[in-house]
Amino acid sequence: MRPFPQSRIWFAIVALAFLAAGFSARAQSPALSERPSYVAALTALREGRPGLAAEKLDQLLEAAGNLPADEAESLRLLRLQALVRSRAASAALATLEDNAFPTSPEREFWHGLALAQARRFREALEILTPLAADSTGIDDYRIELAQNLAFCQHRVGDSDAALATLSRLLSDESLTPANRHRLEWLAARIELDRGRPDEAETWLAKSRDQRGFDPGLNPVLSAPDGGTPFSLERELLAARIASAQGDSVESANHFQRVIEKAPDTPAGDRAVLGLTDLAIDSERFRQAAQLLQTFIAGRPTSPLLGGAFQRLQALGAEKVPGLYRKLEGWSADDSEPARHALALFYFAVAARDSGKTEVAVAALNDFLATYQTHPLRESARLQLADALIDTGRLGEADREVAQLKMKAELPSTRTRIGLLDARLAMGEEDAAEAISDYRKVLENPGSSASSRKTAAFDGALTAIANGDEEGYESFKSELGDLTSNYAPIVGDLMLQRGLFEARKAAPDAFETLEAFVRQFPDHPQLADAQIALAELYLNQVPAQSVSAREHLETARLNPLTLEQREWLDYVAIWVEVSAGEDAAAIAQATEFLEDWPRSERRPSVHMVLGESYLRASDFPGAIDTFEALAAESPDSDLAEPAQFFAARAATQSLDPEQRPQAIELWTRVIERGGDLAPAAQHELGLLHLSLEEFEKAISAFNAVIETDEVAPQLTVAALADKGEALYSQAALFPGDAESFLEAAVEAFQEVDKVPFVSKAWRLQATVRRGKCLEALNRTDDALALYQRIVNVEAPAGPVAAAPTAEFDWYYRAGQAAIRLLQEKGDQEQAVAIADQVAQNAGPRAAEAAQIADRLRLRHFIWQKPGR
Repeated sequence: MRPFPQSRIWFAIVALAFLAAGFSARAQSPALSERPSYVAALTALREGRPGLAAEKLDQLLEAAGNLPADEAESLRLLRLQALVRSRAASAALATLEDNAFPTSPEREFWHGLALAQARRFREALEILTPLAADSTGIDDYRIELAQNLAFCQHRVGDSDAALATLSRLLSDESLTPANRHRLEWLAARIELDRGRPDEAETWLAKSRDQRGFDPGLNPVLSAPDGGTPFSLERELLAARIASAQGDSVESANHFQRVIEKAPDTPAGDRAVLGLTDLAIDSERFRQAAQLLQTFIAGRPTSPLLGGAFQRLQALGAEKVPGLYRKLEGWSADDSEPARHALALFYFAVAARDSGKTEVAVAALNDFLATYQTHPLRESARLQLADALIDTGRLGEADREVAQLKMKAELPSTRTRIGLLDARLAMGEEDAAEAISDYRKVLENPGSSASSRKTAAFDGALTAIANGDEEGYESFKSELGDLTSNYAPIVGDLMLQRGLFEARKAAPDAFETLEAFVRQFPDHPQLADAQIALAELYLNQVPAQSVSAREHLETARLNPLTLEQREWLDYVAIWVEVSAGEDAAAIAQATEFLEDWPRSERRPSVHMVLGESYLRASDFPGAIDTFEALAAESPDSDLAEPAQFFAARAATQSLDPEQRPQAIELWTRVIERGGDLAPAAQHELGLLHLSLEEFEKAISAFNAVIETDEVAPQLTVAALADKGEALYSQAALFPGDAESFLEAAVEAFQEVDKVPFVSKAWRLQATVRRGKCLEALNRTDDALALYQRIVNVEAPAGPVAAAPTAEFDWYYRAGQAAIRLLQEKGDQEQAVAIADQVAQNAGPRAAEAAQIADRLRLRHFIWQKPGR
């Protein structure tokens, strides 16, 4: 069982006075000692109110020009001490940048503590280590120095050195009982942090409560309320030790005692969070979530509120139903600024986790605009830059990164900036630059271990994306050097490589994912590999639905996260589609829409469900499904196609009552003004044409013809169908037949002027133009058109390569020419045309040969026997 996370106070405060008792009390001149502000500052320090002391000393320093130099220096040192003891590390470090502040052992001591307070532990060690070797001038702080030195050694990973430092101090028989027990208590904390709870228990047993123990000097206890009694500190540490030893009941008992003795205090808050961690460790997630939500609602000003939000976010939406809405509600309530700030930040994180990146960007911008000095400000900028990269807003992300480079104070932030540079490079599709940025993170001695691992891991994947197998192996080797338990990391890397290759449809994807499945059968993300393999089998030509189904069934045998279940259910639909099982596909898709009301895949599922209904000729079902997609996801790329197919389904229905609905649906697509509007306009024209509403049909076809940047084939279709409508009007209105037919001839003639028009369309338009000319009694002109097609426009190349439509219209032209020649009595020319058509091999060549033979038999034309 994992130990409890360190409290925020343990991280942020330890460099204060864990420790020591005193403050500098140099002899001052009467002029200084008589000043009320100075006396008030000393009193505030004695009473444990260092913030007030700093304010009083600021007032004095404003008049420092009237003081002797040594007195001014004493004031600066006293103010520096007050700032460190009030945990104002940034202000303390800013004070130390003043070149007029002379160097002294005492100044360096407070400098070291301020650095430790700012979590700059290595820099703090560079100052505190030589001071510990020679404490001349700071004897009053000898114990505090050693304790902070031990803490910094522990925080940089050298716990052995930390314990050695404490042991040397514990061997000093002159130690007071209070100081001795503080040291033993710290040793217990260190042993527990390094995973040795039994040794920690031994140290804690020595550190028994003492009436003379001063809690105000303990860094873990130096909370705004003045500190926590040592008995409660021991109880809290005992709870953590019991938990680490696997005794959750004993641990809970300790925490409950703290809550009973000190409710609604920092100590009580830590106990509540301790109980929460116990619930999480035992997988009682609902109880943990309830504890956290009650804590956040009831303790909005607690200094540990951030830890509660952090735990709630770590549980995630899967274990905390309604988490997103809960965070959203808190983020909208600014009555408690401390809670509002944290809620805004963690709501943004939850929004990113839910795929609502734009919502996250808005929340983070709100946080940054509202809270100018919040401790999470740098983290918010990091999150914002990441989110902007996710949305492709690289320019804005670059500006955020530039701000971080100028203002970042935390070493962890500076390390992550390098990772952001790499992500920006990848966003700009510069894999080589990204790889270089990852290398810089790895080579930077200040990079944290987690940042190095991220750089090695992401660098390996980037190398794969760049086709750099050698770079992949190099990063993989670096990852091995950084990881004690290498096998799981190798599995993670292999999986991510396989998933990346699968997304890119790379040939190696099968091999990588199959190898992962063989080598890591117990990997927690094994189902991801199985589902990805199923998708790969579905993407083969032809689709291998049987293999895909087998992989999905195997994936179902694993414990699945909500995300994996959703993905599996989605792929299962396509398995049925590829297998031609429309009824099963309809059932799977319907179930998906019921089970996953907030899925981003819903538009795609609606689309495939509607298409399945269409194939099954269930036109009402198709219409309802496509319309549901457009209504539910109006901004989806599939919304317009859904409206288009809803209209087509209504058009295809044999129910006459569906026709008005079809017209309405086509009109909606047209009014939407999207890419499919011209095609919808054409379909509307065809519908009017089928209803013999010729004027409306011609109006629709003209709208297509007059639209700029329409696909040539659509323009040609509209011209041809317009000609067909005019031709039909001529038959319906004999009195105006000539004008309609002339207009039809013009429409068909326009087809030849459309660039890149296919030969099949040209032949069709020419044959139809000939029909119009025949209706105008211009049979010679019509015959000339037909003969030109037969003589000049014969399909070229292999029969299999030519579209069937070309042969069809070529044959129709030949038939029309034969008919007109027969009517003119030119039987020999008719036979010649039939022979010519027959000689152009095609689907109807045999029919042409039979026509030629019949004509010969009927008219005794034997000179040119047929084929």
